[in-house]
Amino acid sequence: MPGRCDEPVRTRCHYKLLDVPIMECFDEDRKALMPLPSTRFDPIRWESGKADRYGRIEIDSNRYLAGGKWHGGKLLAAVGWDSVRITDPSSGEMIAEYPRRYGGASSTLQDPA
Repeated sequence: MPGRCDEPVRTRCHYKLLDVPIMECFDEDRKALMPLPSTRFDPIRWESGKADRYGRIEIDSNRYLAGGKWHGGKLLAAVGWDSVRITDPSSGEMIAEYPRRYGGASSTLQDPA
């Protein structure tokens, strides 16, 4: 099956370059590709907000507990696809980390420790 899929690429010519097979165009593209980066890419979205009187911050209709110490203060959250990391914007210190919750929930995510 894979051989049959590759056959049109080897035999047909490019629609703009009538005398060049499509496979040769792919070979030129492969040579021009850059290598993958050596460091891991972490796609996150930064959200800033003010903690409520209980020290909770709301992100995407869900509440995450930073702690009573942070009530009324500004917090910064790194929202990823699988986690939410709450940090202190002045020092960069990580306050709490939670699994990301999708959809609206009435309860607050909190760490018993």
